[in-house]
Amino acid sequence: MGDDALKLLEGFKFDTPYEERTVKQILDAFEEFVVGQVNETLERYKFGKRFQAEGESFSKFLTDLRRLIKTCGYCATCEPSILRDRIIVGLRNEDIREDLLKESKLTLNQCIDICKAGEAATTHKSSLQPEKINKVKSTAKKEKLPKSGKCKFCGEEHVFIKEKCPAWGKRCTKCNGRNHAESVCRKRSDSYKKTKPAVNKVEDIHYQVMKVVAQVNG
Repeated sequence: MGDDALKLLEGFKFDTPYEERTVKQILDAFEEFVVGQVNETLERYKFGKRFQAEGESFSKFLTDLRRLIKTCGYCATCEPSILRDRIIVGLRNEDIREDLLKESKLTLNQCIDICKAGEAATTHKSSLQPEKINKVKSTAKKEKLPKSGKCKFCGEEHVFIKEKCPAWGKRCTKCNGRNHAESVCRKRSDSYKKTKPAVNKVEDIHYQVMKVVAQVNG
């Protein structure tokens, strides 16, 4: 002990003579002296204002609450229930708090176990989240890749991007149209349909002439 502690010890009153005093009696005397100097109202205020800080683990939060409650002067019987209630109120995780409130006969030990299990599950979920996000991003990138195949505007195989098409920006030598090649030009079939009636008309006139000639000769 230091000089200050020895001076305090000399001022303590004991029920037993100096020779018969035990270490426990001396420690109890010092504890009574220290507690007697504590502002119980202030200590309870500090305990009641203690909330779990952002990023603070539950274990650290619980340890600090147990330290604070020692100087509050609560009786040993009601101290566990008061500590349990302070944990529920001071938690940051709303999901864990809901789990605690579902228990109608929640003990302090049950409260602590639920909080530790909930924190472990949340930590595990957070560790898996980046992998899930990266997987979604990777899938999204694959879906954005342009498709390729045989182009209906040039007849060749290439990526379906107009700038990659050999016929893009050029004129067709068959119909003078833009952005397609002669090999896939659809105007040929239209031209055939337009000329077909004219051919039929010539054949009909020829048939009529031959018919008249046959009648004259006959």
